[in-house]
Amino acid sequence: MSVVTFDTHAIVKTLQTRGFPVEQAEGISDALKDALAVAEIATKYDIKELREASTRDFKEFRETSTRDFNELQEATTRDNNELRETTTRDTKEFREAITRDFKEFRETITRDFKEFQETSTRDFKEFQETSTRDNKEFREAITRDFNELREATARDINELRETTARDFKGLRETTGSQFRELRLEFKAEIANVRADFAPLKWGMGLCVAGIVALVIKAFF
Repeated sequence: MSVVTFDTHAIVKTLQTRGFPVEQAEGISDALKDALAVAEIATKYDIKELREASTRDFKEFRETSTRDFNELQEATTRDNNELRETTTRDTKEFREAITRDFKEFRETITRDFKEFQETSTRDFKEFQETSTRDNKEFREAITRDFNELREATARDINELRETTARDFKGLRETTGSQFRELRLEFKAEIANVRADFAPLKWGMGLCVAGIVALVIKAFF
């Protein structure tokens, strides 16, 4: 292995032409010199060792990768088998649970529907009995009220008939009495008129007799 040498003076001049100050150019040149002094450059031997080491490492890596891949493949296959078995078992358990739950649900629905049907039948029967009883009571109440109304109406009609007959009898008696009094008064008035017309009747008779006498005298 050898150390690379270079012309520091030429480096400084090159940096100066690039616009670097002299002190900065010298500092950069010294830094490059120190860096290259410790740097190693690979030789053909080093390259050979590196190639052999790389080949060996690659072979080991390939073997390791192949072994890891096989192990991974086996583990994956094993995990897939376990997952398939677990999935099959879980599916079977789930199907059994669903079947059991559906059976219980169907039994519950059937029982509830039967209870609902019995309750509905019982309630309808009670409602029918209650309706029949209420209709009977209502019919009896209507009949009783109608009989009472008919009796009350008949009683009121009888009272009205008796009152009307009594009032008519009183009116007839009052009218008869007033009619008799009016007839007596009328007779008295006629008698008075006759008495008043008696002198007039004699006067009119004398006037007629005088007129007849004058006529006879005139013509005879």
